[in-house]
Amino acid sequence: MGKGNRNRQNAARGVLAGAGTKTAGKNNNYKTWVGTLIVVAVLLILVTVVVVSALNSNGAFERNKVMLSSEHYEITVPRMSYMVYAQYQNFVDTYQNSGYMAYIRGTGGTGLSTSTPLRQQNYSVTTDETTGETVTVTWFDYFAKSALSSSKELLSLCEGARHYGITLSEEEQANIDLTLETLEYYGKVTGYGTNGYLRNLYGKGVRLSDVRYMLELSALASKYLALGQEQAENSVTDALIDNRFDEHRGEYENRLDYITVEFTTKFRPASDTAEDPAAENEAANVTYTTEQQKYQDRVDALAACADAEAFKTLLKSYFKEDILAEDGEISDEEADALADERVAACVHTNATQDNTGDSDMAAWLFGAAARNVGDTNTFVNASAAYDEEHGEYGETDSSYRAVIVTSGMHTDTAVVRSVGHILFKADSYLNVTSPDQLTGKLKDLAQRVVDKGEVISSASMARALLAELFEEGKITERDGRYFIDEAVFEEYGKTFNEDSNIFYNDVNEGDMVTEFNDWLFDAGRVEGEISYPDAVSTQYGAHIMYYRGNEQPAWRAEVRKELSESAYNAWKTKADSAYTTVESEKIDKLWSKVGA
Repeated sequence: MGKGNRNRQNAARGVLAGAGTKTAGKNNNYKTWVGTLIVVAVLLILVTVVVVSALNSNGAFERNKVMLSSEHYEITVPRMSYMVYAQYQNFVDTYQNSGYMAYIRGTGGTGLSTSTPLRQQNYSVTTDETTGETVTVTWFDYFAKSALSSSKELLSLCEGARHYGITLSEEEQANIDLTLETLEYYGKVTGYGTNGYLRNLYGKGVRLSDVRYMLELSALASKYLALGQEQAENSVTDALIDNRFDEHRGEYENRLDYITVEFTTKFRPASDTAEDPAAENEAANVTYTTEQQKYQDRVDALAACADAEAFKTLLKSYFKEDILAEDGEISDEEADALADERVAACVHTNATQDNTGDSDMAAWLFGAAARNVGDTNTFVNASAAYDEEHGEYGETDSSYRAVIVTSGMHTDTAVVRSVGHILFKADSYLNVTSPDQLTGKLKDLAQRVVDKGEVISSASMARALLAELFEEGKITERDGRYFIDEAVFEEYGKTFNEDSNIFYNDVNEGDMVTEFNDWLFDAGRVEGEISYPDAVSTQYGAHIMYYRGNEQPAWRAEVRKELSESAYNAWKTKADSAYTTVESEKIDKLWSKVGA
């Protein structure tokens, strides 16, 4: 969905599918494994169940053996099994469809296969050059190491949540109940039964009570992380932003505006089957050298321009000359218009060194010597078509570039905006033909769709919700635009949104997919506006959009984000180490029981 660089907010890189991990109204800038534990059960509804063939269906399971504990919480063997295979399922869901999964491996290992037991696949096989000892790490070992680390973090965060009196709301408990009901349902329809279905997903001995326990811990940890994120964001004041900018001005004044053009000419030798290759090559070389000289003269003249307007005027004349030569029937007015378009494409604003295509030009623009308005330069890479040493013509090309600086170093002058959306995912309704296939308010909404004679889809569900909000007076009209109170939008987002976030703050133009971006950055957009009567359709589904406003310069949003992330990372480091977790003395032996 997005282009993004280090200056752009991680949460705005795309519309994600992590329903269940969201903290309404917040941007989850921190990267955490916590969401995995909540979403994995829900994701399994949407994909084919991966049968963990490594699991032996016979034998007793030591359910009550504790592998890891904190003061108030503990991870038993089946709960650790859930953690391991939740990590596995998330890995598969992330990489399988992209095609990258087969290439992710350690030294001497193989890519992960979903049809082979994890303990029978080697993630890496390495040999110590000194001792000759070979160390084998299976894919089970790989996920087990990650699961243990995540479990320690999880317990510490839950202790922190307990310390601050954080509990799960009735709605959050209801969401967990719904996830468990879904697991039971799929256990029934697949014929495995609940325990068999859970065994195939997470390992032998995992029960609904274990899944509930882990989902509750994950939800508590997520709420605690959201608290830390909120505290970090609230700690960033305008004064801190100004001080940071003043102290590191050079880091943020890293952009230039310039105009540049490149002319290229190519020489292709005649084919050996040509009637007279030598004559054709000589004629082609005359054309090639003539164009070389023409383009050299052009960039020299452009570099001699006194200012940007003179540069653009001269450049337009060159473009118009070429356009008329390409099409002898084009009118003068049409040629002018096309020339203007080509000139506009040569104008670059808010450019950084990273997004300046020509490396030589980038080095000159952003080098040690500060560039001033009106500075010009040329960059020529010319080569002869005839090779004197070998006495033959060869394929080659030449390029001629001119550039003029139109502004000195400055901050990112673009404006960021904040937005809310309620996403009805396209995939969620592909096979829904009846309201009875849904539950709760989704079922009621689908019934409205059917009653209107429409087919249930993400778009029709979004329209139905918009119509309901309008009928209830929650959407109001003013001057031909439609508005909704943010609190009301958030309330409905908590119920219907299928993305991990309701709100995205400080979005740069171009961060989101085209349709999303175009709605958000419409020049006439008014704060509090909602996309009525239709949602915005993208490849992800139907988005009911809400314009939150909060416009500010992109550089200021960047400084705020950096300060917020720094404050959050400090909080997170402290939170991770604030409470002690204890591994069982028998943990090494107990690993053999996990998932087996």
